[in-house]
Amino acid sequence: MDDLKEITPAHLRCSLGACPAVFESNAEEIVIIGKKADLALIQKLEGRVAEDEYVIVIRREFLENVAR
Repeated sequence: MDDLKEITPAHLRCSLGACPAVFESNAEEIVIIGKKADLALIQKLEGRVAEDEYVIVIRREFLENVAR
C-alpha cells in the first residue's frame, strides 16, 4: 500500500492512536480502522462478505466529508 494520509475529521481524531480512523492512499483507496462487527451483524450479512473481507463498524460522521 502506498503512503497513507489521515483524513479523519479533526474533531474525531484521538491522541492515543488506538481508535477509529479513516485514511486515503495514493492508490485512491480508503482505509478504515473501526470496531469489529458483532456476530448478529455478521449473520445479517451472510453471503456478502468474502474470505478476505471483514465487516467494520464506524460512526457515520467519519465519512461525512470523505466522498468526493
